[in-house]
Amino acid sequence: MLLTANARRSLLTVSRRLPIKAATKLGVAQQRGNASKAVIDILEHHRRHQQTWRKLVTFGLGMGALQYTFGESDNFFEHKFVTRKKPEDLADFYGTEDFMELFCVFPFMAHLMMRNAEFDDDGTIHAFGLMGPGELEISIDFDETEIDTNGDGEPDTLSWFNKKESFQDFAPSFLGGFKLWEMTQNFGYHWRADGTCEVYHQGEHFKGFFPVRLLFAIHSRYVIWATEKYINSDAFGAEDREDDLEVQRQNIPLHVFKQFVEGLTVELEKAKDAPNNTAQQKKDIEVTLRRLKTISDVSAATQKGAELDQPVKLPRMRTLRSRKSKVTKTIFVIDDKETKDTIQTAMEQIGSSSGKKHEPAAEMKKLARHATIVARRTQNKPSA
Repeated sequence: MLLTANARRSLLTVSRRLPIKAATKLGVAQQRGNASKAVIDILEHHRRHQQTWRKLVTFGLGMGALQYTFGESDNFFEHKFVTRKKPEDLADFYGTEDFMELFCVFPFMAHLMMRNAEFDDDGTIHAFGLMGPGELEISIDFDETEIDTNGDGEPDTLSWFNKKESFQDFAPSFLGGFKLWEMTQNFGYHWRADGTCEVYHQGEHFKGFFPVRLLFAIHSRYVIWATEKYINSDAFGAEDREDDLEVQRQNIPLHVFKQFVEGLTVELEKAKDAPNNTAQQKKDIEVTLRRLKTISDVSAATQKGAELDQPVKLPRMRTLRSRKSKVTKTIFVIDDKETKDTIQTAMEQIGSSSGKKHEPAAEMKKLARHATIVARRTQNKPSA
């Protein structure tokens, strides 16, 4: 209980007139009143402290529940639309910078993501991440399927095209370099028998801080809307293909492909003897080596004209050049799934070996160069 100044003066005057015993009793009462007020203040402070902690705990539990619910998910978005545009136009759009400029929404984002990005020896893009430049790692993989729609035995239509983008964002090394979030998205189309194409955008996987996932889920809705408007516009694909896009397909001669497989075998043998390999890694490499030998033997038998139960379909190089963006994309096409998986595994195992990161890309460049030289010699060879 608080006393006013006048009340305190009156109380002091009365206490001077009181006998000593009465004054003593009044002093004790005042001390007890002060002690009671102190206890009340302490209890009030404790109550407020508890309320603050309750709010913090409630907030933490709510954030934890949101992180548990949205922090990791497969197929976290999927959008589709149908178009009558040509498959080659769609592949060119997704395979060049045209789509990336639309994906980045704002010009300054496109500048950060593409113009200021750097490539390492593995082809991984290092761009601006949440916590600084170079912390966001982006890898892009293309896959496609060609089919014969004319019945002449030659593939003439890209029936499926997929662009897979994988993102990994890291904290700076001085903060421990831990992974903030990772995400994989797919963009592409499926050609349908009625001549239309079903375009799809899919969020394959996300793991990390849930606000980033929610941001990309919202972003995906804008991207599919803007993409549909752009692709289904009259201007898309209206240019003459000869003036805008060059598409080259060339079969890889069998002996060139056989040399490529033998070169992979040699590099894989070297990778197997790397000192940092575990026993399981060596075992996996030995399995891949046996598969490569089988491919090489089949190629050699076919080259000699031997009759096989299942004929070998030659691999091909498909080069896509866009004159608008000056981007060239070369794709190594193998129809046989087992052969394709074996070669892909071999290249990954070689690339993971110490000091061999550039070898798979080098082998692919040699294959493309060798195939082109042989094709030119064949074209320039005078007819009998």
